Amino acid sequence: MVMDVVKPTTMRNANSLSLLNYARQYGPVAKKDIQAGIGLSWGAISNITAELIERGALTEIKQLEPTVGRTPSLLDISSQNNLIIGIEVNAIGLTAVMLDLKCRVLYKNAAPVKDTSRAGFLDEIKRLIRKLLSDNRLSNDKIIGIGMAVQGVVDSARGVSVFAPFSTSDWVDVPIRDIIRKEFDLPVSILHDPVCSTLAEKWIGCVKYEEDFILIRINAGIGMGIVTGGSPYSGNNGNAGELEHLIVQPNGEPCTCGNKGCLGAYASGRGLLDRARQVEGRTDLTIENMAAMARGGQPGYANLFIEAGTYLGNAIAGLINILNPQVIVFDDYFFHYKDLFWDAMVDSMEMNKWKHSTVRLKISDLDSSAAIGAAVDFVQKVFTGQTSI
Repeated sequence: MVMDVVKPTTMRNANSLSLLNYARQYGPVAKKDIQAGIGLSWGAISNITAELIERGALTEIKQLEPTVGRTPSLLDISSQNNLIIGIEVNAIGLTAVMLDLKCRVLYKNAAPVKDTSRAGFLDEIKRLIRKLLSDNRLSNDKIIGIGMAVQGVVDSARGVSVFAPFSTSDWVDVPIRDIIRKEFDLPVSILHDPVCSTLAEKWIGCVKYEEDFILIRINAGIGMGIVTGGSPYSGNNGNAGELEHLIVQPNGEPCTCGNKGCLGAYASGRGLLDRARQVEGRTDLTIENMAAMARGGQPGYANLFIEAGTYLGNAIAGLINILNPQVIVFDDYFFHYKDLFWDAMVDSMEMNKWKHSTVRLKISDLDSSAAIGAAVDFVQKVFTGQTSI
């Protein structure tokens, strides 16, 4: 029988969790090293590992190097069972990944969304999940759950996407968790997408050893995740980190939220395109060809990127002054255009931050961090002994 590590009947024992977590962090690893690492008796180690191997959570790997006497097996997290699906839902399209409990990405696929109505988006999400399952010939008993990273306003406790900028006006209070759970008969969680990116960075990214950091995610919009004291900060109702809607120009350009002068209207991908349509009178632009024209010496486009960097740096200075993070890490999507706005951003940040604040800037090396983090949410639940989502 395949082990479902979320259920209390299979993972209620703290020693089993401790052993499994040690294998996650250090595997492939010998039993003697596990014993030294977690301090259990040899008998307990042997019994627990045998049980976890039988249930499919651990796998044995033979050492290739010759040794004197009997060659011991090494233990590692199985990549065949207890898998998690992560889905990112945003204006650019959909991304699906599949992780094991070691947070190894075993599968990745992406799909554009042509029909942005509520029904169209939901159909595309279902189609992408079905493709992942069929491509990997997976049945439900191999899957722990489906994590979803969603843009906009998210009520994680109710599993509802309250508002999303990627869809048409009929996307209001969509019970996306219940819809996907009913479709696939699997546990489902839904989180705000920058929270997911932050989880991914904290578990397997460039800030996994940091206790206080901010993640800034720029694509069509601007999202932010906050970690303080090693724990994510989500705010009163799970929607902390709306950096996009920080007012940087009172009575400025209109934003999708209904206010005017938000950072997103100047420094997000969507904001840049809207500004280019006003300044250059073009309606056929993408960020890619805007960047190409800026790099080609067209000052109108170059100035828009510089302006975006200036506004962004000023906003980041405010974050530094208030939160005093050790590190600010930037999701890598928008940083394909780093050459066009980075210097302006750093100059503005340095000019406006408190002179006694120190901070390091990093660019993420994770691809599809929001989808990965949506799956990591389930991994985290497993290793903290939670029994429900």
